[in-house]
Amino acid sequence: MSYQLSIKEVQKLTEGHKGFIGIFWVVGDCEVDGYREVIPDGIKYGDTIQPSRDHYEYWDEFVRNYPMFKRFEYDQIPRGRVVYYPKEDKFRIITSKAVANDRCLINAVRRFYRLTGRVEVVADLHYEEPANLW
Repeated sequence: MSYQLSIKEVQKLTEGHKGFIGIFWVVGDCEVDGYREVIPDGIKYGDTIQPSRDHYEYWDEFVRNYPMFKRFEYDQIPRGRVVYYPKEDKFRIITSKAVANDRCLINAVRRFYRLTGRVEVVADLHYEEPANLW
């Protein structure tokens, strides 16, 4: 179940907030790009604040900036997302195992989303490239 944040929740989340949430793809050896938004623009889902856009929905806009990826499906490029846990005041980077284990890429994600507080990195099968699952 998801819903938009109330004004009171937005005010509470913006106090001392550091960082953005969103979705990303790996676009170079140590570079990521994608969609980012402030926490109040996200969607509350369970204990998290999730980005309001997903990879499938954002793909057409993304490939306009990176036409070399146009021949691929959105899930064939290494990708991930950044979510926020307000109760724990931490961000979680959720991505493939390869990206999660690449310090340079994780630092690129941290820079792109301006993450300065508590950050947890989690590998999730959902973000594995389909070719790597078989």
